[in-house]
Amino acid sequence: MEFQEVVATYEDALAEAGYVPQQGVPKRTKGQLTNSRDAFEAFAELGVAPEILATVAWYSELAGLPSADDFSVSCLPGTGWSRESMRACTVSVGIVEVAYAVVDRSSRKFSRFVVYGEPDGDLSWLSDRKLWKASESGIDGGGIRVSLPGSHAAEMLGNSQGREFVARRIRGVRERKRRVRRKDWHNPWLWEFIASGISVSPKNSLALVSSDWDVTSDDVLRLTRQRTSQQAFRDHLMNSDVQACAICGLDVPQVLEAAHLVPHAEGGRASSDNGCILCANHHRAFDAGLYKWTGHEFIWVGDGEEPALGKQR
Repeated sequence: MEFQEVVATYEDALAEAGYVPQQGVPKRTKGQLTNSRDAFEAFAELGVAPEILATVAWYSELAGLPSADDFSVSCLPGTGWSRESMRACTVSVGIVEVAYAVVDRSSRKFSRFVVYGEPDGDLSWLSDRKLWKASESGIDGGGIRVSLPGSHAAEMLGNSQGREFVARRIRGVRERKRRVRRKDWHNPWLWEFIASGISVSPKNSLALVSSDWDVTSDDVLRLTRQRTSQQAFRDHLMNSDVQACAICGLDVPQVLEAAHLVPHAEGGRASSDNGCILCANHHRAFDAGLYKWTGHEFIWVGDGEEPALGKQR
């Protein structure tokens, strides 16, 4: 569910920027696109654009690219829709591609996410052989090309061995020769969208706790959302609605928040007909499923008697 929340973040961000993903073939994808903005706009019209944005953002952080100056991210690099599939986005270090996303031509689905590894890269972290396939690659002196299903890429790479597989390839590419970013490959519109939409932090482990219980984990992937429209959503509701919690009536602005009646992760938009003002306590309780919105009011559906949580009785 966490990854789907990240996808929803990009859906909102695209909508806020004026791009509405379509299931059909964008007209501007016919032939090679050399203009960065046109290329990004064609990409943004893809129905799977949010999912690809989320995956590339995650991969970029996993590979340590945002802090480097030698990588590039491009979209729709001239492959068109004439074949069975289209490479919708490519990540490169210098002139060496290290990952790319593929869209199926007929279904319009995010079919594959391809990553590269070193020639002796360990593939033991991949379990179900039916979901992935590997082949030899002649890029940058050789290596392994691993094709992962687009919808499972983050999950499959989200363990310590998967992260090391990616990171080791990036280190190898850089060590063999100083790689300078190909600025003509780098799409600033695409990268700005990726960089500003989500912050992703892969962690190798959690710190050990000195107690009789242990929370150590070697495969934690933390995704931290940053909804670009949330502040504007709150401002709009505070200006057009009663400035008090719809459940308890608390009217202290500093603790009032904008709540989605239909959850953000389920496609609920940041709009006046899908929002209301709640205090921080009742917002958390609503998100936790302890309250239900009937269309007219909030009712308690949690176990036992409804707690006060600041509510006046």
